[in-house]
Amino acid sequence: MSPEWRRGYAPVIAVYPEVSIRRGRPDDLGWASAAVINTDRAAFAALVADEARSIRDCWADEPRPYVAATRALQHYAYYAALAVAGAVSRRQLDPEPTSERLRSPAE
Repeated sequence: MSPEWRRGYAPVIAVYPEVSIRRGRPDDLGWASAAVINTDRAAFAALVADEARSIRDCWADEPRPYVAATRALQHYAYYAALAVAGAVSRRQLDPEPTSERLRSPAE
């Protein structure tokens, strides 16, 4: 992982230390991409089943199907957004180094 790539994701990792961001395409990392989840019923069912298992482990109760599906999609979208936010925040939200932003206009 390049230092620039690591710096781009540092703000995300600082706020969410439990998140592990790895470079690569979802299918290269053993995950189903959003395109696959959208078109492959078995992939979507596996995503929902995994979330249902997580809910059962946490709450010791069987979740309603729409609850498991909603939570699965929300979690997928949330972490996908975090992965995108790291790269975007470094370039767009903080385009100048801190020292440049703090320099007086008179200097």
